[in-house]
Amino acid sequence: MAKLPVVRALAGICALAAFAPAAGAADEPDVKADDESLSCDAIYAEGFKIVQSEQQQRDAVRNRMDAEAKGTAALVATAMTVGQADPTHATGIAAKAALEGMVKSQVDLGTQASAARPDARKERLRTLWTQKHCTKN
Repeated sequence: MAKLPVVRALAGICALAAFAPAAGAADEPDVKADDESLSCDAIYAEGFKIVQSEQQQRDAVRNRMDAEAKGTAALVATAMTVGQADPTHATGIAAKAALEGMVKSQVDLGTQASAARPDARKERLRTLWTQKHCTKN
């Protein structure tokens, strides 16, 4: 009788294994089934698309940071100009909060950049490029 629960557990594991996707290179997002048949030009083109996408993301972040910095600079300039006449110092408080927010977002961006993992697909394409001894003139 003690063997029955073990047999049921093994049967359950086998059933799960039958429906679970097989682990392999084709299941990884960075490896595609036809990778080995890619020509050097195709590897280059696919890698170039990834690099362009990464550059667009960096440009978007840079543009957002530039806009934030310009807005903060304008607020600080206004606070300095109006600050003497403002008895509540509301402009100065707002400028300080904007500066703190800008610094925090830059720190967050730096943390994200240092924690970012390299693009696995791009690394796979680099490996293929090297293995096939591709060159770009």
